[in-house]
Parts: sequence; C-alpha cells; structure tokens
Amino acid sequence: MSTWTRGASSFILWRHGDYNMLYSDSLAGSFKQFEADTDAYFETLEKYKHLQTDWVPEIPDNELEDAVMSWMWNKFNEDWSNQYEVISTLPKSCQNVFSCRTIIDEVNNGGFNQLFFNSSRQFAIMSIDGFLALGSPQLSSIMEESVVLYWHNKETLDAYDDGTLESFSASYKEKIFDNLDERFYPACESLDYIKYIRLHTAFFGD
Repeated sequence: MSTWTRGASSFILWRHGDYNMLYSDSLAGSFKQFEADTDAYFETLEKYKHLQTDWVPEIPDNELEDAVMSWMWNKFNEDWSNQYEVISTLPKSCQNVFSCRTIIDEVNNGGFNQLFFNSSRQFAIMSIDGFLALGSPQLSSIMEESVVLYWHNKETLDAYDDGTLESFSASYKEKIFDNLDERFYPACESLDYIKYIRLHTAFFGD
C-alpha cells in the first residue's frame, strides 16, 4: 500500500492480484475508516481461502461474494498469470461469478479502457454468458459490444501500450469506450451475485 498527498487531498493506492485500487480521502472518508474496511475485507479473504462446499450455506450474505472469490483467487499462482487457465477448469457457475465480478471490478475502477489494457480482458468473452446467467441480458449485450469495439480499435490502443502510466492515461483521450462506460455503471446496480451463488452452492468450495 502506498500513500501520498496532493493539495488538500491524500491518496491510497493498494494492489490485490491483478488489480490496482486508488482511493482519495475526499471520496472514501477518513483513512481510519478506509483502513478498518480494508482490514475487515482482507480478514474475510483469509478466512475463506480454503472454502469447503458445506460452509457455503452458513456464510452470511455480506461475506458470501468475497468468500467464493477468495477461494478462487487462492488457486492462482503468485503473479496470477494462470488465472484464466484455472478459472476455465472450474464449474460453469464459478466461471460466471468470477468473470462478472472481475469485469465489474475493472470497469468500475477505470472503465472499459482499463479493462482492455489489463490481463482481465481475458474474461470479457466468458462474462457474456456469465451476465446472462446472473440475469442481466443488458450487461451481456454491453460486453458483446465492448469486445467488438476493442478489436476494431486494437491497433489504436496498442500504440499506447508501452507499459507506462503516462501512455495508459493518454489513451483515455481516444474516448473509445465512453458510451459503454455510461451504460455499464447503472446496469450493474441490479446484479445479484448472492442469489445466484445460493442457487448453485454445490459448485463453490472444495
């Protein structure tokens, strides 16, 4: 975790697996509350790293989504370079939850532009079926559009992909995914992972 100050605001950057998360005290409240929430989150992840199927019915709703994600994350190697291969071997219900959660985390953090710059783009096609299974044909359709748009603009995006933060930031000026971002964010609000996991408990855990 890194912290720095710019003007009147302070910022926290922390990394989990393949994801960078940036928080500002002006957006996330006090650092103490942020740290408390972060500690609670990582305690939940640690508790369910070795999730067993017979635990799932007893896990409270407010921990269930992170519990199954922690179980799946724990199967990856240290740099997460094998995440797609691992998830592809799991039951379809696991693939649906993982791909949708991964896509939503990326897009909510930095838009589709960030998604297609990161290795998480591997899960874009998988999430098309995933969002349908979770009851959101709207998100499924948006994902189909995003994949087509990415391939139509891949050469343009690749020109920015030199591994530097400056080039990544500059790529947003192309505004390739702005319309999809605006449609994606509100569509996520009705997605119900908990209901889906409860209906497929036999597929989560060892």
